[in-house]
Amino acid sequence: MPIMDGCEALKQIREYEVHNHKENIPIITLTANAIKGDKEKILALGKNDYLTKPINTKALNNVFTKYLNKSKDEIKAKIDISKVAKNLGIGENIASRIVDKFLKDIEKDLEELKNLIDNKNINEINQKAHYIKNSCLNVSKNKECEILGNLEKENLDIQDAKKLYKELIKIM
Repeated sequence: MPIMDGCEALKQIREYEVHNHKENIPIITLTANAIKGDKEKILALGKNDYLTKPINTKALNNVFTKYLNKSKDEIKAKIDISKVAKNLGIGENIASRIVDKFLKDIEKDLEELKNLIDNKNINEINQKAHYIKNSCLNVSKNKECEILGNLEKENLDIQDAKKLYKELIKIM
């Protein structure tokens, strides 16, 4: 890479994640230099996976499946579709679609909430928290709704908002 090598890029990305309280994003090495022992060294540095050139499409597909679907699948596994269906008075197929829509939108919604907190915009924090709370209610995420309810309060202190957001992210 012209500006920095992969090891330096990895170091800066991991520092950014820690500083900004972000979850580790998957980082995969793709290299033409497939030397015995390289994979172990790369993984020990903190990268998540290792692929070699020429690209094996099955291995590439496995990496995509492993990392791209992981977080949403984990969240969906924690949501009881039959409970959602019962609470909303709908069939499980429709409840499953509601959960899928929730999973599609929640990351963006949480990122928007974080930006509002970073910008100390209390009114918009209240509104966004209310919107996300309604989404969480639909999928029976009651603990999250409790935290979001606290973020809706008009007399919200920005430091409290930051603590509540961290708590929300931890359980989400």
